[in-house]
Amino acid sequence: MKQNITGKELRDRLLSRIKALQDSKPTEQTRIEALSSAGNRDLLGLVATRQPRSISELASLAGRLQPNVSRSLNVLNRAGLLTITVEGRASVPKLTPEGQRKARDLGFVASAAVAGDSPRPVAAGTPLFSAAMVGNASDHAETDEVQANVAVRLPSNEDEKIVTAHSLLDLNELSTRLLANWWRILYRRSDPFNMFPVQRDVGDVTSRSILLAQATGQIELFFRPGAGERHLWDIPRHCLAVDDFSRIVLDNLVRPLVSHFHLSKRFDLPIESLLRRTEEILEETKDYSFWRSAGAFGLTYQTMSDSTAAEVARLIDTISDDDARIELASAISPNQLNPSLEWVKKEVGDKSRTNSFPRLLELKNSLGPAKDEPEPWQIGTNRARSVRKQIGLEKDQSVGGIDGLKQLFDGDQQFRSSSAGEELLRGFQANGDSNPVIVVKDEGPNSTAFLVTRAVGDYLVYGSREAPIANIYSDRQAVGRAFAAEFMAPAEGVIRMIDEEEIPMAVVAQHYGVGKSVVRHQYENNIGAYARAA
Repeated sequence: MKQNITGKELRDRLLSRIKALQDSKPTEQTRIEALSSAGNRDLLGLVATRQPRSISELASLAGRLQPNVSRSLNVLNRAGLLTITVEGRASVPKLTPEGQRKARDLGFVASAAVAGDSPRPVAAGTPLFSAAMVGNASDHAETDEVQANVAVRLPSNEDEKIVTAHSLLDLNELSTRLLANWWRILYRRSDPFNMFPVQRDVGDVTSRSILLAQATGQIELFFRPGAGERHLWDIPRHCLAVDDFSRIVLDNLVRPLVSHFHLSKRFDLPIESLLRRTEEILEETKDYSFWRSAGAFGLTYQTMSDSTAAEVARLIDTISDDDARIELASAISPNQLNPSLEWVKKEVGDKSRTNSFPRLLELKNSLGPAKDEPEPWQIGTNRARSVRKQIGLEKDQSVGGIDGLKQLFDGDQQFRSSSAGEELLRGFQANGDSNPVIVVKDEGPNSTAFLVTRAVGDYLVYGSREAPIANIYSDRQAVGRAFAAEFMAPAEGVIRMIDEEEIPMAVVAQHYGVGKSVVRHQYENNIGAYARAA
């Protein structure tokens, strides 16, 4: 089937395909037309908020006949707002990045991560937050309210031009609310927190938005504008290390406020007590570990109780790795901990022999630490390429599904997937004192193999004794997803099969044993770089 083709012809063909992809992409007008129907908007909202696991489930949620829902989904699909992914026996509707943006614009969901947004540093010496109190300290002697002009400065483009947004607000109310939710803001991954409303002048227009913070393993700051004003706030997400975000907020907002109160001889106000408590926790290792885990559960000082404290303590005792523990807690709530841990304990115990992967331990030691990269997906992709090279897999060679994974990593028995329960985890890797054991839910051959490979990638990058495979969008889960995509369907092999051998994308997906969406992702996200190198 393979044809002889010159390098120039291949490059021209690749560039032609890139142009065809760009030309065929849905326009804003097609998206507007698709969403002009109230029924289509309702379906978009249900997919965004309820995440149905099949078209029949979506039809039930919408109260419509399944054939009618399928026709509407085809319209939304052609408009580039969602895709239909085959997982086992179910066809699962999932929003595309453009569909997620439309869901936010229509008010169905809060802002979420958009693939391709690259964090850029704020210019050196530029304060990210600053607050200028209005009036003198004595003006606030009879009230806790402190009006302040708060400025937020974020880069807007590759030239690092700084965009400044402003807010006139009660700094005491803001600081108190932030510290009251402090640990949840920092450690509840993939769960955006509304910081405060801001506005900026764009030409003759005063445009308003909300500043949000989201923990992913770092802190991502981004704006959520009002309806119809997204183009005025099209500013890349800005990422900060958790410690840097903490320092900036405490030093530039909270501590100046407390000093402001001290100037008027006002002490021991709620904000000062919250600051003191937060500082004490930061200095005490055991308390700091406790509140990191509690925050990942979404708990605050106010919502903490004896029972929830006991759940946090149990989680700390069960999972020793701090980052893996935060991932698990972020995927569930305290009252879901017991079923989740019981599921893990039972499944790992029952499948410790059939689902062990002895060679992973050897591979982890021989590969060494994963190289740090600007983006989490790059870490997973590069580690997958290193592993395929180490074990001798060619670019066009299929892993061979779960059976192939077992053979590659020295499993001597047939892998057994797990039945689905009410727990929210999709899988778990437990190393214990010997070989890694991986348990995942049965989601059909392709999806189940992909989940196993996500767990393999997590272990080969992080090397944790235990780690969850969860349905959240954190940096760590992004590493696992990227590893699985590149390990199962290498981008170079996918592009060569499609462009040199002209094999249909569905056949390529079947060859590699993955869903068509994985092949499309690998092709579209890598074809530009591959064409430039050809």
